[in-house]
Amino acid sequence: MTGFSTEDSLPTGSPESAVKAQADSALGGHIWVISNQSALSGELIQKLPSTVQSTTIFHSGQSALAQLAQISKSQNLASSPFLTQTTQKISQQSVELLFVAMDLGDMDGVEFLAQFKEHYPDFSAPIVIVNGDPSDSSDGQELASHLAIKNNVFRAGAIDYLTLPIVAAELEAKVSVFLKLSHTLTSMPGEDNSSNNQVLQNKSGEQKIGYENSQISHDQRENLQKLAIENCYLRIILDNLPQQVFWKDNDLKFVGCNQRWANAVGIRDESEIIGKTDFDMVDNPALAQQFQSKDRKVLETGTAIEESMEKAKIDQNGVQRWLDVTRQPLLDKNGKSLGIVGVINDVTKQRQAEEQLRLAEEKYRAIFENAVEGLFQASVEGKFISVNPALAQLYGYASPQEMIEEIEHIDSQIYVQSKRRQEILAYLDQFSELTDFESLVQRKSGQRIWVSESIRQVTDDNGDILYLEGSVKDVTEKRQAEMNLRKQRQQSERLLLNILPQMIAQRLKKSPGLVADNFSESTVLFADIVGFTEWASQTNVSELVTVLNKIFSEFDLLAEKIQIEKIKTIGDAYMAVSGVPIPVADHAERMAEMALEMQVAIKQFSRRSPTGNEPFRLRIGIHSGPVSAGVVGLHKFFYDLWGDTVNVASRMESQGTPGRIQVTHETYLLLRDRFELEIRGEFQIKGKGAMKTYWLLGRKSENSEVDS
Repeated sequence: MTGFSTEDSLPTGSPESAVKAQADSALGGHIWVISNQSALSGELIQKLPSTVQSTTIFHSGQSALAQLAQISKSQNLASSPFLTQTTQKISQQSVELLFVAMDLGDMDGVEFLAQFKEHYPDFSAPIVIVNGDPSDSSDGQELASHLAIKNNVFRAGAIDYLTLPIVAAELEAKVSVFLKLSHTLTSMPGEDNSSNNQVLQNKSGEQKIGYENSQISHDQRENLQKLAIENCYLRIILDNLPQQVFWKDNDLKFVGCNQRWANAVGIRDESEIIGKTDFDMVDNPALAQQFQSKDRKVLETGTAIEESMEKAKIDQNGVQRWLDVTRQPLLDKNGKSLGIVGVINDVTKQRQAEEQLRLAEEKYRAIFENAVEGLFQASVEGKFISVNPALAQLYGYASPQEMIEEIEHIDSQIYVQSKRRQEILAYLDQFSELTDFESLVQRKSGQRIWVSESIRQVTDDNGDILYLEGSVKDVTEKRQAEMNLRKQRQQSERLLLNILPQMIAQRLKKSPGLVADNFSESTVLFADIVGFTEWASQTNVSELVTVLNKIFSEFDLLAEKIQIEKIKTIGDAYMAVSGVPIPVADHAERMAEMALEMQVAIKQFSRRSPTGNEPFRLRIGIHSGPVSAGVVGLHKFFYDLWGDTVNVASRMESQGTPGRIQVTHETYLLLRDRFELEIRGEFQIKGKGAMKTYWLLGRKSENSEVDS
């Protein structure tokens, strides 16, 4: 299909076919070459058939147009500065084929052709564009650029586009076809054949370049030119196809191919295979015979054959090529066989992708089946699509198939909490995946276990959810261990709170280390059970501990109610502080309330004596002032107080009177507005000297508060 052939366009026995036959026997003619590159024109002319004559115009595009314009004015031939003896003869010779270089310096061949056609619209001889410096058109982007240039060339009206270098045999074959077309166009019946000389004449009525014969139908000439151009467009379409295409005649000889097939088999174009067979193209005779056997089967049966094959030849990158080959009969409009056409798709990338996908699926399946964790795929509606053996075993099913068949609704048959799956789906809608969500689920037997799930949405290219996939771990033992640890921690915290004030315990938890603080204002209380030591010596240990525990527990409840801090017990003595570790303005008032309540509480406890049951009595001392407080000890640590205030409060208790509450003058000043106090007098206090003390009697009544 290189160039244009009239064999299919002229009916057998017509006058036109007779003219063509005459042209076939005499392919001589005159060829022009327009180029500003001597190397290009030299190579072209050197390889032209010996039966043709050639003339070269060595000029840029504008100079060549100017010279042609001078040639068209025969009356001014001698005045043209560009004319030579050779170019003067051109005007007297037939122009049967025009070669134009793609690079003309100041313009390209396509632009030149457009201007040439504008000046000489009736020039009908074939025109061929020649590119002397083509890019490698075998790869991607360069191939697209090459085809785009060819497309522009054919649109401009050229009959073909050649790239150099070119073998002589190929050029001769092409020139032969071009001259056949030229002879057909210029030798139509009815024209005056007495002279083949065509003169140059432009649009103004002067002499023309090309063929002009009033006997030739203008429509016939235009139709033949259109036919040639359509043929070239067919060539462009073929060369742009992503498939490799070849075709053979009924003798299984190659008739043509597209450029991709030519590139694939390592030839320049189809001219190198015309008339050859598979045995000429394939080194392996057995493989060539196999190809021909398949071709004959297509011819004999009239049906196509499709097959996939691995190309025996490895490409330049060392990769095996996979091809899908379709052979089908080539028929004319009457159904008569013209040969076969083959279409080859290179599906190597597809095959490689399929193989990689297969290997990935095998690997995934192996991981899926042998994973220790449970794995699943499930529909959004709540039905398992696939589960692995580990998941089936986790939920107590004999096999994955049994689990898939029996679980119709995951939300009700798996999760104990009825809305748990809806919560998971809502989270997935917002974040598309979740990690380590723990849920209480039930096995086939009804046994409940805790599981941890990681789930993600699998979507298509449009973002629509296809299914959910995820992993499941049994975390029942972990949850139980965490629960036990939580209980132990709670017990430890409760024990710690029994030993230390809550705020101090929290400080130690957050930042273990030294805890020591100073408080400028506080009130300290000491209480002692009168006669307890004597009674204890006469009482068994069980009764002793029981009674003492009841008394101190009652005091502890009072301390918690009034919000003062118990510090410790020493034997039958009880120590407490108000305003520590949390400072409060009414610390003295709170401690006064505590002392009064303790005196009431102790009356419900009694001891046996020779005279009968005798109630226990308390001796209580209170003092207000600054203290230091902190945690001491390594293992059996406790929160304790230090300072003069502690010592004085202890002296107030030890030098007090059973059943009464003795307070210092400092405490009296803080209580006198709301409590009834009675002065006791001054006493010598060890380490302090004379101190004025008071008896705390009770709360003031509302009337007495008004009077005061």
